[in-house]
Amino acid sequence: MTRLSGVGLVCAGAFLLMLPALWNGFPFIFFDSGDYLSATLTGERVVYRDPVYGFLAAPLHAGLSLWGVAAAQGLTAAWVLWEVVGRVRPGAGRGGIYLAVMALLAFGSSLPWFTGQIMPDIWGALAVPMVFLLALGDLPPARRGVLAGLLAIAVSCHLSFLPLGAGLVVVLLLLYVPLKRRGLSVRLKAVAGAVATAPIIVICGNLALGGPPVLSQTGHAFLLARLVQDGLARQTLDRLCPDPSLTLCDLRARLPATANDFLWSDSEAFARSGGWLGSRVEADRIISSSLRLFPRDHLLSALRLSGEQLIEFSTGDGLESQAEPWGVIEAHFPADLRSYVSARQQTGRLPLAEINELHVPLAAVAMALLPWLAFVAWRRGRWREAAGVMLVGASLLGNAVICGVLSNPNDRYESRMVWLAVFVAGLAFANRPAPSSAR
Repeated sequence: MTRLSGVGLVCAGAFLLMLPALWNGFPFIFFDSGDYLSATLTGERVVYRDPVYGFLAAPLHAGLSLWGVAAAQGLTAAWVLWEVVGRVRPGAGRGGIYLAVMALLAFGSSLPWFTGQIMPDIWGALAVPMVFLLALGDLPPARRGVLAGLLAIAVSCHLSFLPLGAGLVVVLLLLYVPLKRRGLSVRLKAVAGAVATAPIIVICGNLALGGPPVLSQTGHAFLLARLVQDGLARQTLDRLCPDPSLTLCDLRARLPATANDFLWSDSEAFARSGGWLGSRVEADRIISSSLRLFPRDHLLSALRLSGEQLIEFSTGDGLESQAEPWGVIEAHFPADLRSYVSARQQTGRLPLAEINELHVPLAAVAMALLPWLAFVAWRRGRWREAAGVMLVGASLLGNAVICGVLSNPNDRYESRMVWLAVFVAGLAFANRPAPSSAR
């Protein structure tokens, strides 16, 4: 296959991934999209957002149109998956297999709903095939360098991706000896180096916007909000109060019901405790006391939340009409305003319930098949493919634990990852090569 035909196939794959956004009439917008964009557009740091995605998006939209961001995300995803297909299903049929799998993802998975969305979510999922390619892909040096840089940026786009990246390094470490015994080299240092660079990128982003050299100033608030939702904050306050140093003592019987209500609904409790920055001392005390007083409850809650997050992955969570980013789009992308206002999303014409009648069961079946696919690939001597399936399975489980425990379960968190299972299953069934061709 010529390089030109490969470029054409990647462009065709990217076009397939653009179809939902094109059908919508505008890239998909989430409630948080304006926050991520405004940091580099105005120079004002949003303390509860990772700044890196804003820096990544800036040259892609170039202050002209958000279509540039969606197109670049689609092209990146299409290229990364093209490289994966080339490592797992090489040979004359590679192009046909690739297009078949991309069509499956375009119409049967959440992938294009995230490549076409102005949010960092897609980059956490793309980090998984990037890790696979960098560690096991046997790519030329130039492409390895590009992937290492992309992986570092992808992991730095959201703070929840940092533990995910570290977890993938641990999985590779566990696979290192078994794969090496079977003659497969694992570039563990390359992956570890890229993942270790990500926190530095986050800190540099905060410094560039005038912030302190830290990863986050607001992690305590998200964890406190989760304890409020679980009732553990109330249990802890019942044991600590009365205490004049704890402002939430007077409000412990009237705490909001959910984490989202605590953080985003102008709750009196969050305001009284000090808000995003001023609540750290009180939040840290409640969190640490809660862990000390109720360790069993914390463990049971973590298991429950992780399990809930693992099975919550409907496509389109949060894609109801979004007026929040209106001001950012009107001020900085006036040419986009008409398309944004008239898009299916903004006018309530996205048939998400009908779409999920296909997406949810397909993703559930694909997830359930992962252990069997890994076992079959390993037994047939397709070590590289088996390792890739294990990486995907570990990422889905790890993402559920990270998001469920440190924040709270939302369909969006697992939906942004679950298309990886559909990709793996589709690729496994698209062609059945002889064992020797995938070694």
